[in-house]
Amino acid sequence: MSTLGNDTLQEEKEMINAIVFGQNIYSQYLIKFMENGYNKVANEFGKETIHIIAYWNISHSDPLPEDGIASIDSNKAKEMIETGQADILLIASQNYAGQQDFLSFFFSIGLDLDNIYIVDLESEFSTPKSIVDALIPYYSFRRLPYLEFHIADHCNLNCANCEHYSGLVKTPVFPDFAKFSQDLNRLKLFFDEISLIRILGGEPLLNPEIEDYIKLVGSVYPNAMIHIVTNALLLQKMPDSFFDTLKNCHDGSGIWISLYPVMNDKIDDLKSFLNEKGVAYGISDINSTFRKQQKLERSDDESLIKKFNTCFQKGCVNLYDGKIAACFLPFTTKYFNQYFNESLPEDGAVDLYEECLTTEIIRQRISKPFERCRYCAEPVDGPWHTIHNPSTLDDWVL
Repeated sequence: MSTLGNDTLQEEKEMINAIVFGQNIYSQYLIKFMENGYNKVANEFGKETIHIIAYWNISHSDPLPEDGIASIDSNKAKEMIETGQADILLIASQNYAGQQDFLSFFFSIGLDLDNIYIVDLESEFSTPKSIVDALIPYYSFRRLPYLEFHIADHCNLNCANCEHYSGLVKTPVFPDFAKFSQDLNRLKLFFDEISLIRILGGEPLLNPEIEDYIKLVGSVYPNAMIHIVTNALLLQKMPDSFFDTLKNCHDGSGIWISLYPVMNDKIDDLKSFLNEKGVAYGISDINSTFRKQQKLERSDDESLIKKFNTCFQKGCVNLYDGKIAACFLPFTTKYFNQYFNESLPEDGAVDLYEECLTTEIIRQRISKPFERCRYCAEPVDGPWHTIHNPSTLDDWVL
């Protein structure tokens, strides 16, 4: 298969056949950019031209563009890639924004991430070189679609089966703000942009410095949407300065309420309150069930890769104490181990201060399963409840 290199195209055929991810206006603009921009200057820089052969229609709802290019589903995309009809997948940078589990799409059809390229359509194209440089290998793209971090490990609700294990944190645990500021600026060395940043916990409203965290994120990543994820128990006690700080953030920033049964009769009051404050917000459906997938036995079978590929949490990239991981479990498992005197693995994190670290290394590591994944089973839904006092393994383990 002919593939694109980081610097030059390997000359195995006259052109590269590509599928475009999605079928919306950004996908259509990507095709025009490749035809009218990239391909016109490709040869000048020793790169092969790219021929778009299909849209990968993932939503099945977008209207068919009037450009004569085929619209295919995931099964057809898999077939075209496996048979060599398509060499690479292209993604418009705008379609890469937001919390979307791209890896599950790609892994589900057996697509090698080395054959995926982001087309940075938000760059300034002032020179021919900037046009060809807009085509970026997946692992090298310096934008994260999503990042989350805790500003409180403890909570005021204590839900059983909370995989952040917040109910097992019996004393207040806040990050050190100065250290977190240093870590976030360190992350900036590897990722220029982050589309969506969620500040959570535990319960983030418990942290008296929450406004400082919002301002910090807004200064380091001014183009990011910032969401405060809360159970809303304390929301109506927050000062006006908290809401004003959020309103000064990038468009789309606001409050996301994870609604639990204890707050079900407060929905109308919360909506009126937030409308009065003039802050953007969203409210989940009521969380009457919780997913339980924790187990104590290690899986030795070969299903680990498949399990990771379909895991809904692996796109929840988490920043914690100078490290980054595909999800929060490398950072929160310690609370389970301490409470129950267990020894579940606490691996899977990448130290941002590691020597010779690069964007590519980070993205490669957080795209692969780790030992902790072997202790997650197929999730089973159970009724929401608060943990027992004292907590028992039944609150957490299948």
